[in-house]
Amino acid sequence: MADQVRLPLSIFERYMLRDHSAEYPMLQWMQMEFLGGLNTDRLEKALEFAILRHPLLTAPIEGSGKHAKWVLSTGFSKPVKINLVQSMSEIGASIASLLDPMEGRHLACWHLPTEQGTKLILCVNHIACDGIGCLQFVADWLTAYSELFHGRPVPIPETTELIAELPRREAPGWRMSDQVVTRWEAFRSFVRETWNWYSRKPRVIYAPNRREPAGAGQELFDHTLSIHETRGLRYAAQAGGATLNDLLLCEIMCHVARWNERHGVNRECDWLRILMPTSLRNKQDKSLSAVNRLGYTFLTHRASECDNPERLLKALTLETAAIRQWNLGQMFLDGLAVAEKIPGLWALFTRSKSCLATTVYSSIGEVMRRCSETLPREGKRIRVGEALLGRIYGNPPLRPGTRAVILSSVFCDQMTLSGMTDSRYFDEALRQDWWESLLSQLRETAEAGWRMKAGQNA
Repeated sequence: MADQVRLPLSIFERYMLRDHSAEYPMLQWMQMEFLGGLNTDRLEKALEFAILRHPLLTAPIEGSGKHAKWVLSTGFSKPVKINLVQSMSEIGASIASLLDPMEGRHLACWHLPTEQGTKLILCVNHIACDGIGCLQFVADWLTAYSELFHGRPVPIPETTELIAELPRREAPGWRMSDQVVTRWEAFRSFVRETWNWYSRKPRVIYAPNRREPAGAGQELFDHTLSIHETRGLRYAAQAGGATLNDLLLCEIMCHVARWNERHGVNRECDWLRILMPTSLRNKQDKSLSAVNRLGYTFLTHRASECDNPERLLKALTLETAAIRQWNLGQMFLDGLAVAEKIPGLWALFTRSKSCLATTVYSSIGEVMRRCSETLPREGKRIRVGEALLGRIYGNPPLRPGTRAVILSSVFCDQMTLSGMTDSRYFDEALRQDWWESLLSQLRETAEAGWRMKAGQNA
């Protein structure tokens, strides 16, 4: 019989557990499109091996609040079934029955045949792991499938060793500086940034309240830009001394300002805030299984700053550089820890109906860098048994007040934008208008990037 180990939930996991609700579940999605078919029996067998490497994905939770704990079993994991569906519409109705964090059902999988081959869809509760953790799990799953396809044995991990490493997911993520900072200076900076966050109420994205019933649903979206468009965006970012992520942050903020202005709800004094998840992983975390090892950062600017995108891009570039240098996502976790100790303050961070961020932007980055080195390559693509991975994308959870979330990923030199809008506010026509307006703006920026590149080469 397997031994049980009880492990307290981290501050971020407790935050996700409290924020999780039937109306706004803290669920993240990942979708993989393959050129060629995949064997269902082999997929399920490979899934069994992959789950053994990631114990939190099938661990029940007992207790609540500060006393909530994971119940981990050594040498045992609950089986997860792959559900065969014929259309995406079949998935929504089954989510509630397949996922239950208290029972240890944090992961659901679907297998959808397509004209080109196969689509695999994963839904993972954010209580158990973050987006990088999801990608870790996917890499292990596909690696196990490839090994089974070639008739090679799949190594079985030592569960006790994986569980023993889990406390490291709570290790502080601060990066030290050469400058000496006193405790008083650190405390004063923390109070100042907390006050700035709390006092600057962000403007929501315009969308009329359709007054749909609770659980009405959330609409998924994805679009892959061409290689030409992706390179054009890179050139535009380089011309501004920024990264591709910096440019996308600027484009999204400007898109929101123009969208609200177009619908008559934009004021120059409005604050626009983008929540950007930030990984706190370091080299020592490489052997960690799928966990939450992240914090949140908030980029807040006046709507009037979007009138000068070049200046806004420079400001955002400085902010993101500081975030990377200091790992400032840790500040959010420290803030949660303080809030949890003060009666009533915790409620401001969780299950609040107020808008905490105008939108969410998350990035997987280069998929090939994130995936396991054991996956066989075929050119710039990944070979998985008899199929090639064509696209991979997903989106973070949606919470009240934040009516749209956006995720970017780059695979085979093409950037995919994916995300979700809240169907309690966006009908189908408004949803299409929102995404098409953003894509149109990005295409214009990409063409401008090519012109800048041509001017440099002239």
